[in-house]
Amino acid sequence: MWFAPNNGRKALMATDYKVFLPRVGVAWSPRSKWAVRGGFGIYAYGWSLDTYGSGIGFGSQNSGSISNTDNLNPVVLLSGSGANLPYLSAARGAGDYNGQGVSYQPYHTPVARIYQWSLSVPARIG
Repeated sequence: MWFAPNNGRKALMATDYKVFLPRVGVAWSPRSKWAVRGGFGIYAYGWSLDTYGSGIGFGSQNSGSISNTDNLNPVVLLSGSGANLPYLSAARGAGDYNGQGVSYQPYHTPVARIYQWSLSVPARIG
């Protein structure tokens, strides 16, 4: 398991500087009321919680809460010291995840690509 920033690793995924995502578009008017337009592009798939969310957490043995029952006073003031916040550090013990599954995301995850193209031949009437 990895807890940031262990072993010099400061990100969930390694930066990939070799990703090339070109885009090109053309437009041509063969006649005064006609146009031909087209384009092609390669886009990167956007990562989301579906991809990485299960690998992010604060440990399984932590719990705590703060509450206010009068609904008049704030639980925490941003200008305050935060002394009433129940800070819980991440569970790092070897037995903290016994009996539980953990997810795995490789550090060198390949970038998913989406190939998109378009072609249109609109005619202006009138």
